[in-house]
Amino acid sequence: MHSLATDVRTVGSILSNITATTHRTIEGWMNGILAVWLFGVLALSIRPLVSWRATRALRSKGRSLVPAQITKTITRVAERLRIRYAIDVTQSTLVDVPTVIGWLRPLVLLPASAITGLSSDQLEAIIAHELAHVRRQDYLVNMFQLLMETMFFYHPAMWWLSHVIRVEREACCDDIAVHMTGDRVGYAKLLLWLEESRNRSALPTLGMSSRGGSLLGRIRRIVSPPSPATSVGPLALAIAAMLVISLGGLLAFNAEATTAQETATTAVAPSDVATIRTFMNRAIEFEDWYRLLALAKRLAEQGEYNEAMEWMSRAPLGYPKEGTKGMVSPEWYYRCIAEICKDALQHDRLDFVESTSMIGISESSTLTWSQ
Repeated sequence: MHSLATDVRTVGSILSNITATTHRTIEGWMNGILAVWLFGVLALSIRPLVSWRATRALRSKGRSLVPAQITKTITRVAERLRIRYAIDVTQSTLVDVPTVIGWLRPLVLLPASAITGLSSDQLEAIIAHELAHVRRQDYLVNMFQLLMETMFFYHPAMWWLSHVIRVEREACCDDIAVHMTGDRVGYAKLLLWLEESRNRSALPTLGMSSRGGSLLGRIRRIVSPPSPATSVGPLALAIAAMLVISLGGLLAFNAEATTAQETATTAVAPSDVATIRTFMNRAIEFEDWYRLLALAKRLAEQGEYNEAMEWMSRAPLGYPKEGTKGMVSPEWYYRCIAEICKDALQHDRLDFVESTSMIGISESSTLTWSQ
């Protein structure tokens, strides 16, 4: 049993040393990592700007009126989808497939080929698909996706999740259009016609169009739809994973070095004085000063308050941002002193608390103890 406990402590010590070494290595490269991230964010920020300019051009150029019948179809479909604000529709020479842009003032853009080459039922199906994007607020979701892709461009899972969300978004709108028309085969043929009409060299925009997702996958899904559980699962998983990635990235970006060191010190919790001293010597050897302070607190818990303070005095104080490395912030140092003194008060060691010369601070210090 004693051998097993020794092995556990040894493994814990090795893991703690690896963690501390890794942290120091990352800390040394942090400025370079931050510079690369900022460069990536700035570079990818060009994409939304280009899309925004292209979207503005769609609102101001190449527009013409559509027949009154199409306007009536837009109104009828909007009522069925319970869209309560006005939606404009126009013919555009700048789009090759039906597209909807805008959030506060949605605008449906129809290419001339769709108006002249599709039947009224097919046009209604296309309009239902585009208005489904409006009903679901997909324009805002797409902007949020662009933001997340820009901030977390370095993570492959981010791009995979974004692709899955776009595919599922088109699938949801396809379902709404099929439900309103009731003709799965006809809608699948319509998607094939739209694919043949695509201009693959067109500039990307912030708008929603019927070009998202794999054509073969969409047609297969429409003709033989999967079970509801299967169709909902990937989207729910994608949204949940995106939230986890976002939260994890923000926490990692804002995490302080002291928190990382505190986590490393909890890997092993020796309870006897001899073992604690052994670990403290190793902490000094590896210049793991945060671990040294944590072990000093454990030594004080064994009643060795004065010795704990002597070990703590070996830790150099300073701030990494001032160009110093391998140092302990004064705030963390005095926090450890306060915790040791609090433990001493709980064990009626007033002599130790009153000997301010032993803990290296004066009565005018800003350090305060709370019971």
